Amino acid sequence: LDGSEDDALLGLQLCFDLVDSGDQNYVNAVADKLPKKVASSSLGGVESVPTSSENGVDQNTTASSRTDEVWVRFDNALRVLTGGFTSELALSFLYKNSDSDRLIMENLKKSLEERGSGRNSVLHNNAVASHSYLNAGTTNDSFLRDHLDWMKKASNWAKFSATASMGVIHAGHTTEAMTLLEPYLPPSSDSEGGEAPAVTSAGGYAEGGSLFALGLIHGSRAGSSTATRLEASNFIRNHLRNSHANEVISHGAALGVGLTAFGSGDLEIVNELKELLYTDSAVAGEAAGMALGMVLVGSGAGNTKSSVPPGDAEELLEIMAELKNYARETQHEKIIRGIAMGIALVNYGQEENADAVIEEMRADRDPILRYGAQYALALAYCGTGSNKAIRILLHTAVSDVSDDVRMAAVISLAFVLYKTPERVPQLVKLLLESFNPHVRYASCMAVGIAMAGTGDPESVSLLEPMLTDMTDFVRQGALLGTAMIYMQQPDLCNSKKIKSFRERLSSIIGDKHQSTLTKMGAIMSTGIIDAGGRNCSIALGSRNGFTKMTSAVGLVLWLQHWHWFPMMHMLSLALTPTYAIGLNKVCP
Repeated sequence: LDGSEDDALLGLQLCFDLVDSGDQNYVNAVADKLPKKVASSSLGGVESVPTSSENGVDQNTTASSRTDEVWVRFDNALRVLTGGFTSELALSFLYKNSDSDRLIMENLKKSLEERGSGRNSVLHNNAVASHSYLNAGTTNDSFLRDHLDWMKKASNWAKFSATASMGVIHAGHTTEAMTLLEPYLPPSSDSEGGEAPAVTSAGGYAEGGSLFALGLIHGSRAGSSTATRLEASNFIRNHLRNSHANEVISHGAALGVGLTAFGSGDLEIVNELKELLYTDSAVAGEAAGMALGMVLVGSGAGNTKSSVPPGDAEELLEIMAELKNYARETQHEKIIRGIAMGIALVNYGQEENADAVIEEMRADRDPILRYGAQYALALAYCGTGSNKAIRILLHTAVSDVSDDVRMAAVISLAFVLYKTPERVPQLVKLLLESFNPHVRYASCMAVGIAMAGTGDPESVSLLEPMLTDMTDFVRQGALLGTAMIYMQQPDLCNSKKIKSFRERLSSIIGDKHQSTLTKMGAIMSTGIIDAGGRNCSIALGSRNGFTKMTSAVGLVLWLQHWHWFPMMHMLSLALTPTYAIGLNKVCP
């Protein structure tokens, strides 16, 4: 940034690429190392802080020799890294170029009501989630505002989920987040010292959902502003501490904290979430386990080597050991799953460093911990194409006694191999003919995730026979997988088969003979195929070949909707706006 104009542009381009990788903690560390102008900063002697080594200029350029123009460049770099600039660009791109078709939702609503499925809360909940996919990040929620009575049919957890879907639609819209969610948020104490109103154990579905939505608004885009994120995180933490009595609000608050403090590795937050986990409430505990994973994502805490500060390493080692013990002691499957997924997230990108933990989980008697081990493998070796990981996953996929574990193993193949996606359909070809429906479902999802947005005709023809499978959820997987492959493809794609696929989706939704699970797949696919106003795709890697941490984690958490429907909204993290940011001149 100290160099010529071209060098400065290159520096800013590097800033955009860093943000694109989705590792917020690393980006903040780089931003801290940038020199700051003494006048605008209360820190003395910062001028001599070396600039980040990406500029090949003498690193001890003193602050006095920098012109105002150069300082403007540094301000711009900070704005890109921590000021939420990329998030603003994504928001305005998705808002201005949204091609979401309102008719899709109108027809979906009509066919659900015609067949009397209006009473079916699962499908209603799905339709609301599908609407949020269609308009993800576009801030366009006019359909819900016009059909409030339809939206209000949601009760209990469906209400939680419907409120959270607002977070997907307004993802990245951080400036207006509080105003939007004001009607739903739980009441908080007015003054600093004032006590928050007591939380009752009943109800709280809209309140919990709104805290989750707040997390999604701030956490869905990797480049959202660090300051506003911190503010939201503190606001949600306040509710997290006060809401232990109500598991619904605790659940929403824990997920919200996980998303806003994503990758921060903050020990205080970790301890607050651990407290919630130890209340032994199944629903809140599951969210707390996953949120712990999100806060410590990619840190490798509890392994022999980890990227946590040396001062915290001991305590985190202890916490991770406690979590593993707690997972073996608790009676609640949900909590075990939360912890297993949390451990999987902590080991993101750790490769060999995570082997000991993964081996320990794989050898466990409890199938849920083995299930977590498959996703830990997927994230630890995400995009590496590691033969060892593939061998272990394939072995598990055919030999484990638990269906869920086999399912997780097959889906994990897509994560490990996403950089060479054409290998996934070849590997999974035989598994698609498996007699075990869970393996067939997982194979469909694996092909979909690996080939998302490519419109690859071979993969589509692989999944085609699965659309008429005997088992309802295999049909669901085939629909979802095909929708992912067809994302952002024109109607001419694959010799116009995409058109007949869209027609098939609407006929399944209106067909009274189809089972709920298949219809659910069709409703979600309707949202996925045109996600984000037709301007988003599911991409595990950034354009430069880095794995995007937010996308990988978002997809893994989205896959948990199999066990817990509100996780459907996590797809918001994996949806990437398909645009290119070009730099022409450093603007003041």
